[in-house]
Parts: sequence; C-alpha cells; structure tokens
Amino acid sequence: MTLLQELVCLKADLEREREEKEHFQLQRDHMLGWRRTVEEKLEEAEAKLRNICKEKQEAEERHQVEISVYKQKLKQILSHQQNTSPHNQNQNLQSRGVEKRLQEALTLKHQVELMERSNDYNRRLRDVEVRFDLKMKALMEEQDRRRAAALRRQKKEAWSHMASLMEEHSRALRGEEELRSAAQEELQEAQQLIKELSAAQEENQGVQEAQQELQRRLQEEVADLHSLLKEAQEELRDLKEENRLLLQGFCKVQQERDQLLRRQEQSMADLQRRSTRKKELLDRKLLALSRFLERKAAQLLVAPSPPADDLPVSGAEVGLNDLSSGEELEAPSCSSPRAEGGAP
Repeated sequence: MTLLQELVCLKADLEREREEKEHFQLQRDHMLGWRRTVEEKLEEAEAKLRNICKEKQEAEERHQVEISVYKQKLKQILSHQQNTSPHNQNQNLQSRGVEKRLQEALTLKHQVELMERSNDYNRRLRDVEVRFDLKMKALMEEQDRRRAAALRRQKKEAWSHMASLMEEHSRALRGEEELRSAAQEELQEAQQLIKELSAAQEENQGVQEAQQELQRRLQEEVADLHSLLKEAQEELRDLKEENRLLLQGFCKVQQERDQLLRRQEQSMADLQRRSTRKKELLDRKLLALSRFLERKAAQLLVAPSPPADDLPVSGAEVGLNDLSSGEELEAPSCSSPRAEGGAP
C-alpha cells in the first residue's frame, strides 16, 4: 500500500470518526433533553403531590376548626340549659344524650370524609405514580430501542468498513504486485539504457573535445567583440560631446536670431509709425494749400489783374516752398530706420 493510499484511508477513518462523534454528541444531547424533560415532569408530579398534601392539611385544619366551633356552641348550649329551670334539666339531659349522639355521628361523619379524602388523595397519588412509571418505562424502552438501533447501525457500518478495508487491502496487494512487475521491467530498461549510455559517453568524449575547441574560438571572438565594443563606446562618447557642442552653438545662434527678429520687428514698427506721422503732416499741408489756392482764386476773380512785375509772391509758392522744406527735413528721419533695419 502506497503512502497516498494510506493517507486516503486515514482521511476516511478520520471522517468516519468525526461522523460517529457527531452521532454520539446528538445522542448525548437527546439524552440530556430527555433527562431534562423527565426532571421537569418529576418536578411537576412533586408539585402536584405537594399541592395534594397541602390541600389535605388544610382540610384537616378546617375540620379541627369546625370541631372547635361545634364544641364552643355545645358548651354555650349546655351552660344555657344549666341556667334554666329544673324542669328543663331532664330535657337537658336528654338533649345532652342526643347532642352526644349527634356529636359522635358528626365526628364519625368527619372521620369518614377524612378517610374518603385521604383515599382519594392516595388514589390520585398512585395514579400519578403509575402514569409516571409508565411514562418512564416507555421512555426507557424508546431509549433502549434507539440505542439498539444505533448499535446495529454501528455494527453494520463497522462490518462495511471492515469489508471496504479488506477490499482496499486486496487492491493494494494487487497494485503492489503490478508495481513489482513494472519495477522489474523498468530495471531491465534501465540496464539497457546504461549500456546505451556507456556507448553514448564514448561518442560524447569526441563531441566534448570539439566543444572545447569551439569554446576557445568563441572566447577569442568574444574578446575581439569586447575590444570593438570599447572602441565603439569611445566613438560614441566623442559623438555625444560633439553633439553637445553643436547643440550649444545651435542654441546660441537661435538666441541671436530671436534678438535680431525682435530688433527688426521694433525697427519696422518705428518706421511704420514715422511714415504714418509723415502722411498725416502731408495731408494737413495739402489741405491748407488747397484752401489757400481756393481763397486766392476767389480773390483773383474779384480784383483787377496787376502787372506781372508787380505781382507779389503768391501763397501757393510759399506753401510749395514750405512743403519742399518739410520734405527735406523729413528725409533724414526716413533714412535712419532703413539704416537701422539694415544694420542687423
């Protein structure tokens, strides 16, 4: 039997033991419940018996009280009769005999009632005891039947478990024989493999020599590759340094370009502003000149024409001279932005 099969068997035994433990716990709980029920019923019967005894005692006390009351009444009647006339004494004696007989009859009646009550209480007590005994007997028989059924079930389970163990044992023996035969076959195969392995080892010796030669060549190639890799790394470092310098130069050139663009934009803005101002000035001068010419034309139409030599210098000529002087003055200011724009 293998270790796995033993483990399975132990696990099955553990499960069976756990089930039996749970079954016995259920039986114990049932017995405890039955015991509590019996104790409760016994307490109820004892309480009933105590009540019956208490009722009997109370009846006896009432009977004694009735007797004492009757005696007191009888004494009162006798004392009353003694106080009457002698004629009535004979009647009193007769009445005493009658009362004595009545008292005896009453006492006998009370005794009979007490005996009847006592017999009734005893009969009821016997009935309670008989019912309790019958119930206890029925409960005990039921418990015996359940215990016998549990024992039969446990015996049946034990026999079935034993049969299953025997079957498992036989299966384990068959499996062991099969394993033994398989092991013998594997041993023969292993011997054959050993022979083949010895032949393969002889062949492998030549392969190992060739492998050593290949490893030596591989190591030489690896050394060459390491040297090439080192040279490539040095070239890569030089290229990285050159690239860094180029990036620095590019950044510097880009900064200079940005500065030149800003200067050009500023000079263009100044030139546009000056041209706008010059245009406005020319417009104002042109407007003034046109107004002046209109006035002069109106004056010429109204006044007679003087000789040519006596004509004064016209306002138009003065305006044109002012305009030409203004252009000469503005010319340097227009040329300076171009010079500044061309300097960059």
